[in-house]
This record gives sequence, C-alpha cells and structure tokens, in this order.
Amino acid sequence: MNQESTEKSQEIDQKIVEKKRICKLFLKRKNRFCKFECLEGFDYCHHHAHENARFLEEDTNSKFQESNNEQNVEQLKSNITAKTGRIPCPLDPNHNVDINKLEKHLKKCQSFKQKNNVENNIWFSKGINNKSNLSEQQQLELLGEEQQQKLHDLDNKKFLQQLYNEQAPQLKQLVEKIQQNFQKAVKLYKQYAEVDEMTEDEIYTYLLDINDDADKEKIIKKLKTENQAFSDTQKDHRQVCKLVEVMKQQGIWNNQYIYIEFGAGKGLLSHGIAKSLQLGENSELTCEVLMESMKENSVNCKVNLQKKKKLSTDETVEEIKEENKDLMDQEQNQKDDIQEDQPSYKPYHACHVLLELESRRNKMDRLHRDNPFYLRYRTNILDFNVNALHQILLEQKYPYINQDLRVVGVSKHMCGGATDLSINTLLNCQNPQKFEGMMIATCCHHRCSPDTYTNNEFLMNELGYTSEDLQILFYCSSWYVSGQIKEEIMKKIEQSEQKQVSEQLNQIQNENSQDNKQEESKKVIEQSQPNNKEWLSSEKKSLIGKMVKRTVDIGRILNLVKKGKKGRIVKYCDFILSPENFVIIAK
Repeated sequence: MNQESTEKSQEIDQKIVEKKRICKLFLKRKNRFCKFECLEGFDYCHHHAHENARFLEEDTNSKFQESNNEQNVEQLKSNITAKTGRIPCPLDPNHNVDINKLEKHLKKCQSFKQKNNVENNIWFSKGINNKSNLSEQQQLELLGEEQQQKLHDLDNKKFLQQLYNEQAPQLKQLVEKIQQNFQKAVKLYKQYAEVDEMTEDEIYTYLLDINDDADKEKIIKKLKTENQAFSDTQKDHRQVCKLVEVMKQQGIWNNQYIYIEFGAGKGLLSHGIAKSLQLGENSELTCEVLMESMKENSVNCKVNLQKKKKLSTDETVEEIKEENKDLMDQEQNQKDDIQEDQPSYKPYHACHVLLELESRRNKMDRLHRDNPFYLRYRTNILDFNVNALHQILLEQKYPYINQDLRVVGVSKHMCGGATDLSINTLLNCQNPQKFEGMMIATCCHHRCSPDTYTNNEFLMNELGYTSEDLQILFYCSSWYVSGQIKEEIMKKIEQSEQKQVSEQLNQIQNENSQDNKQEESKKVIEQSQPNNKEWLSSEKKSLIGKMVKRTVDIGRILNLVKKGKKGRIVKYCDFILSPENFVIIAK
C-alpha cells in the first residue's frame, strides 16, 4: 500500500507540474518536484535548465537521436546559456554558475578546493589501488575491446530482469553453470583455504547457510520477535559487537595494530573496536555498552552547547547536569585520576585510520578526541597509498613507530568493487608497513565489475565463465537480497503451498460434480506452479544469488592465498540480524 500511495502522490505532483508549469526536476531527497517556475520555452527553472541538455545527451530513445544529435545538444546549451546567463561549472557540472562571474567562481569553487586538498596530501597517489595497476590496454587484452563495450552496455538495473522475463537461453545456461561451478569453487576453497577441520559437504552447507534455512518455523518466529524488538540502530550496534567478537577469535585484535576502516561512514565499527580495546580482553563488547558510551558523549555535548550559546540563565545547564549526575560524577572521577603531566595517549589506544569518500554528520570520531592517533581522511580508496602511514605517524609521534607498523583492514558491509580496492590497498603494504590481517563484511556483490574484481582469472580460467558472463554473474547475486523474493519466500513458508493445493483439491472433489473434477483440478495445480515468466522459484533464485556471492568471495580468498596470505570465509551473525552475514578473514 505504501508503494501504491507513493506512486499516486507522484502522479498528482506530475499533474500539478504540467498545469502550473513548474520545474520538472524531481528532488529524490525531498520526495517532491522543484517548486520554481519554468523558464519560457524550457521544462526546467533557471537553476535546473541545463538538465534539458543533460537529458538530451543521456536519453538514447530521444526523438533527437539522429545524425545531427550533437548539433541539437550544442544548440540547446547555447539557448539555455543565452536565456539564463548561466553555464555548468567546468570543475563540477553538478552545479551551474553565472557566466559573468565564472573566473571569480573558479577561484573559490568548493569542488576545486576539495580536490586540491585531497591531492596535496602525502597519502594521495592517483589510482594506486587499481586492479593490480593494469593499464587500459592490459584490461582490453584480458576481456577484449568488443566485450568491454558489451559489458558497458549491460550496466543497467533492468537488464537482468529483461533477460529473466524473456527466458533468455544465455541466462538459463548461466544459472546451470553457477550451480555446477559452485561445487568446483568449494573444492578449490577446501584445497587452499584454512578449513582443514571441515569436509566439502560441511563447507557447502556452511557457505550457503543451509542449516538456518532448514529450521524455518523457528526462524520465522525469531524474525518476527527480533525485527519488532530492535530498531535499525540497535541492529547496527549488534552487528558491530559480533564483528569485534570475530576479530578476537581470529587473532586480529590488539592495541598495537593500525586499523584502517574502509568506507567508514560514521565510524561505528572503529568506535566499537576502540571501545573493546578499552574494556580489555576479558570483557565482552555489548550493544548496551556501545549505546552507553554514546550517551555519555551526548551529555557532554549538550552541556558544551549550552555554554557556547551563552544562555542568560544557568538553569538549563544545571538541569542537564542534574538529570545526568551519575554520568558526570563518573567522568569527573576519571579526570581526577589523570596526572597533569600525563600525555593524552593511553595504553589501550590503538591507531585508527578511517577512509570515507563522502562527508558525514554525527561521526563517532568525536568520542575519541583524546586519542591523537584516531585519524579520518576523506578520499577514494582507489587513491590511498597505505605506505604513507609511516610518515604520517612519525609526525604524530606514534609510540610504536620504531617497530613494524602492523596494518589490519576492517570494513562493515563494504559495497561491491570497493572490497577489491580495499584488498589491493592492504596487499600494497611495504616495509615498514606490514599486512597483519583483514576482516571485511562483504556486501552488494551485484556492484562488482570485471574492471575492479581481484580474481577474474579464477572466474574465467578455473570456472570457465566467459567475459560476457561476468557482469550478468555479478547481477545474479542480487537475487539473494531481493526484497520481493524474500517476501515470496516468507509467504510460502508461513502457509505451505503443498498443503494449500491438497486442501483445494479436496474441496473441489466434495463440491463439484464428477464431470468438472478434472478441469478444476488442473486449474488448481496450474495456479500452484510458477507461470512462464517465473521459470525459477523464489527459493531457487535466492539460492543462486547466494552461490554467486560465495563464489565471488572464494575468488577473493584464493587471490589472497596466491599472494602468500591465509584466509577463510566466516559467518559472523544469523541472517536475521543481517542477510549479508559473512566476512572475509585474512592473516
């Protein structure tokens, strides 16, 4: 119903747009259309008029897609510029600028400043973590120029669904190949990974989480209760606690390690690791402990905010202090225990380096202002040179600077190809930086691509996938986490399909005459089976998606083994807490 109501509201908005001639740009973040009036002769306002030209360039079905298409685009751009007096910023076309103030704008453009700030850092090295630093020519030799173009053309969300609806032989053959090749991948994983204690059958069951699927009724009950009991924030905290627990078990938990969190976001995982190190080896990090640590900081922030605003009455500050008296007393006692000449660095402090491409609000970094080695850099993982750490920490007076800098890479639900870039970053470690370990919870395998994946040779040479198969293969992984498929599976679990069919058949036999029995029975049986479009059941699609995910991860493990590391795939939580419940561990 929510989806239907959203669609209806968008239809209403569209009618308003057409009637009032307001800007046609739909603002996804605000879930509404822009409210400015259109320029005369254009579909967009003066702020967004250049969207007309962009639309013309991108829309392959446009009526302007003729031999003179480029002329049409250029003509439209010049018309827009003449009408609005504005052009897209040459440094960042996502915003536009008054043409008369272009020179002045270029000197102070934030996009330019940000780019310069990043590129001037000691750790910046353009494209250093690209797939084995292959040149474009080498990549073309690997996949072929024609295949590269085909893969580029395939890069849209609707392509897989189109193949599926058409029952394309290409997709059907690939589905068969995925099932056969998963068995091969498990054999290779058993041979090279650190899983001697498990048989091939046990590995197969473990990686596909089959034990969980078998106990369906129990899982459904647990799913209903836990989903209602915990908010998304609490689930995030529980996931972090589970990941820290895995790090302890796998021996990559130590305050003398340098932790690099890739795709850090707000930095919850790094905060969890730091809090766990503070608690010590014998104490368990729990969701409640994480929440409590954030609450302590929240109290301090409120008090500081009131002081900064210089409110006329002291009552507000006093009220906050009174409400949180216990926490304030505890903090004061900790401060009293610290000697004045003692440095801010504490024995349990580890070095944390957080990498994130986007800016974030409410970062967890504020909880670690007392740690001088809690660093955050806004950058693309592709360009981060891990071997600059020695110089960075030398300037920061890191206490273990004279030893090997033992680097551990961590990430929670790293998206697609970013996982492969993170692995390459760690493999680029050179003395005195040393690869100590890695724990990456993988995610969004459908966003992987042959350009960044670390082990195309495994997929193509060992498993026999063609270059055409690769991108479709990655897309198929989305079947496991598809919300629509999950809903279908849940329905089928809650009311057994076979029971329903047999009950309906019995009812037909009792109610209908003998002559109509055969015809009605056929209808019921047909209804119970998937239609022509649904040539794969929901359960089968989910299983295929799971196989692709684990195959991709096995390829990553084998690449690490080839580089002299030891690795394995570990389940860190139940799929109810997160459907992406496996991590890559390497040492």
